[in-house]
Amino acid sequence: AISGNDRNNGSAKQPFQSISKAVDHANSLTGTGSIAIKIFPGIYALDDRVDINPVRIMTDSTRFSIEAVHMPDDTDWSQEKMPKILSVSDNNSETIFPHSIGFLVASPHVTFRGLKFLGNGNPLVKFYYPIAKEDQSLEDLEISQCYFIGNKEAAAIQGAIYVHGPKTMISNCVFYECRNAILLFDNVAGFSVKNSIFTRNSTEKNI
Repeated sequence: AISGNDRNNGSAKQPFQSISKAVDHANSLTGTGSIAIKIFPGIYALDDRVDINPVRIMTDSTRFSIEAVHMPDDTDWSQEKMPKILSVSDNNSETIFPHSIGFLVASPHVTFRGLKFLGNGNPLVKFYYPIAKEDQSLEDLEISQCYFIGNKEAAAIQGAIYVHGPKTMISNCVFYECRNAILLFDNVAGFSVKNSIFTRNSTEKNI
């Protein structure tokens, strides 16, 4: 976000500036193997939905991951090093009702790690979901060591994680003042939540 340029090649020495450019590039990669997008500290604004739909087929032994360069279990980590992701997008999905999505997961075997998600500041958006998966046939979504920081009145997060499909695994996350932390609907076998904190209206629950 600070020194990147979307005309770069996306390497560690020549990073992209926007997450949308990094994901578009990763989606286009052919061949085999895992895909990892590493995000440096900074503030990243999403001006539209980011779709994770790689040409490369993810399997049980490969993943599409979006994660921080500095992870919370690194010895030199501090919270200000977490990449901060917020949306300014208008409603970008009409599924069931008008709403805004940050990341739409359209692939199996996807991971988010070490990221801080904020709300949506667009005044036209009533319902915002930072991470969503609508296809109930897609399995294996992992979300770990992430913060979801909402406010029920300003830049609200209607649902931090809004998913269909089996094997959604959430661990070591913080959900702060989201209207809803986790929303699961069809075909959700294998769902798990571990070592996470939920706070709302001055109440706290640990799982």
